[in-house]
Amino acid sequence: MEQHSRHIDNDIIAEIKHRGETALARIYPLYLPDFRQWAKKCFKCTDDDVNDAYQEALVALYRNVLTGKLVELKAALKTYLFAIGYRQLQRQLSKNKHLQQLSDLPDFQLPDDSHFLQELIQQETYHEQQTFLRQSINKLPETCQKILEAYFYQGLSITQIKETYNYSSENSVSVQKSRCLKSLRDIIEAK
Repeated sequence: MEQHSRHIDNDIIAEIKHRGETALARIYPLYLPDFRQWAKKCFKCTDDDVNDAYQEALVALYRNVLTGKLVELKAALKTYLFAIGYRQLQRQLSKNKHLQQLSDLPDFQLPDDSHFLQELIQQETYHEQQTFLRQSINKLPETCQKILEAYFYQGLSITQIKETYNYSSENSVSVQKSRCLKSLRDIIEAK
């Protein structure tokens, strides 16, 4: 039964990849009632909180399928959505005073792979960190943005940056990069 269910869930993943938002609209009502009931057991929260968390879970599912991070499910689709929704409710908990956690552990069945939830949380945390870093870099002057993007995202060496952006010496690139990193650190620490 579980193998059959996983096959159906992976068919849904393929459908999302090919039909996009149309497939999501079909999937949306499948687990919402169960998620709503489960979330109310784990958290003291409003219906809006639950709906937001569920929608965020679907958006994360959609994003992960389209970017290729999720090709095949190792657990039931329901478990995947609930794990993301649980993480979203925990995030809301840290931001909102009206939200209260009632239970430390989710009461849905986790897959046999005990690292599943941890990996999922790490994926979501990594995405949040990348978004935060990108927003922080965008606050820097354009020169710093170019140098840091060239060095960290494009993997260019100091010599290549010197040649690409017509710096007089490799030392001047290194000094500028150090200044830019200090400015970036200041921006990040200010938040």
